[in-house]
Amino acid sequence: MQFESATSSTGSGLDPRWLDVDAAARYLCMSRHSLYHRVNRRQMPFVRQGRVIRFDRFALDRWMAKGVRHGFDEAR
Repeated sequence: MQFESATSSTGSGLDPRWLDVDAAARYLCMSRHSLYHRVNRRQMPFVRQGRVIRFDRFALDRWMAKGVRHGFDEAR
């Protein structure tokens, strides 16, 4: 499995699919500490290749969509 670095520029203007810890923390608007905490508790999708942890952006989107409890429709 080959990962595309979050910092590499492909020139196409598309967001990379595989994110490293820093990029995933920025993408999810959470601290690195919170991200590692959720990874250690297996509370979010991630892939570990040796010591390297990567996050699939599409899997994170699905994970966040499942976690929505009080959306705008429920607040009315």
